[in-house]
Amino acid sequence: MTELLDDRPVTLRTVLIVSLTSLAIFLGGMSSGYFLARSEYLPKTEARDKVVNEIKQKVEQLPQQINRDIQEDQKR
Repeated sequence: MTELLDDRPVTLRTVLIVSLTSLAIFLGGMSSGYFLARSEYLPKTEARDKVVNEIKQKVEQLPQQINRDIQEDQKR
């Protein structure tokens, strides 16, 4: 039994190859998962940003609208 282990010892080269292959598979999965999630959520974030920008514009116009309303009330 020990003769089988001595015939093919695990060398540094073998460990390095297995480690780098595992790292490459992991990084490939991470990048594909990132792009999949990005393509899935991008339309949602664009729609959210559009609504947020519309709300910001309305809020920015609010003081002007209040001033106009006050001036109209004072004229009456």
